[in-house]
Amino acid sequence: HAKFTNSILVNTNFHGATMQLAKFMNSVLDNVDFTYVNKEMLKRSPWQYQNIYFYDSTISNTNFSNGHFTSSSFMTTTISNSNFDRADLSRVTSYHDVIFENVSFVGADLNTAKLEDANLSGADFTNACLGYAKLGDANLSGTDFTNADLSYARMLNANLSGAIFQDTNLWQTVVWENHPNQSISGLEDAAVVETVEIPGLPGCPE
Repeated sequence: HAKFTNSILVNTNFHGATMQLAKFMNSVLDNVDFTYVNKEMLKRSPWQYQNIYFYDSTISNTNFSNGHFTSSSFMTTTISNSNFDRADLSRVTSYHDVIFENVSFVGADLNTAKLEDANLSGADFTNACLGYAKLGDANLSGTDFTNADLSYARMLNANLSGAIFQDTNLWQTVVWENHPNQSISGLEDAAVVETVEIPGLPGCPE
């Protein structure tokens, strides 16, 4: 339950730490290592959430890869030049002007994530699982969804200009006028659209 308020954390190492319910508020984080965060707690208590809160903060050059952040929250926070590769971000939520700038989510689990209105421009979601994710009104321009699973996701009114949908699973994805996308309606502005539709529940990366 650690609380970091008005903190400046540079070159800080939280590798493998148990950080359930930690709060970073009005803080600056640069080159922080969150790799494998909450891994040991997950082994002991797999039913517990691994939620961490990031409020009114600026985060840059930070490594969240392979960390467990289930049900974490981001609010009025800017994250740049950072990576969440293979991280567990299922049920994560963003609120109020959250910006992910030059951020990688390769192989990440974003199942049921709530990222409405978030700025995810240019993000890399290659091989990521976004089943049932809520991405309405998000800025997804230039994002790469190559081989990602977006089944049952909702993307109403999202900015998809220049986005890449290469071998992307769009089974029952809602992208336009509240209708499941069985073709590619609503993706006219995307740069690449070569989708697949695989019936069934979303498959997340191992």
